[in-house]
Amino acid sequence: MKRDRITFEGNFCEIALCLETPGGSFCEDGTCSQRRVWERLKEYEDLEEAGLIMRLPCKLGGKCYDILEGEVYENNSDYIGVSLDKAKGGIWFTIDDMEVRPKDFGKIFGTKEEAEAALRKENLLEEDSDTV
Repeated sequence: MKRDRITFEGNFCEIALCLETPGGSFCEDGTCSQRRVWERLKEYEDLEEAGLIMRLPCKLGGKCYDILEGEVYENNSDYIGVSLDKAKGGIWFTIDDMEVRPKDFGKIFGTKEEAEAALRKENLLEEDSDTV
């Protein structure tokens, strides 16, 4: 899932108006923690935009949960693989035996409680559409 960027090109000190801070700017000597946070975040966003970093749907070596046909299933995540399958339309993740597209990461949950809450919400949405 692609997130909107928070950072953009430009001089952080000009954007944050550090030069107008009473007592002067800390950017010149490298002690400005706000500038360092901005630069680190910008680096991560640049990597994500270049396709070199992405958020996994679950922790490696733990458990994850998915919803299939109205049921919550527990899966191990001892193996997470990434592959490019042009026939299937792009990047796919393999979490043990389960194949997942990045756009479906919202359907993989780190806890059983999260999966059950999503299932309840899904069931409520179905009930609402049945009554319309």
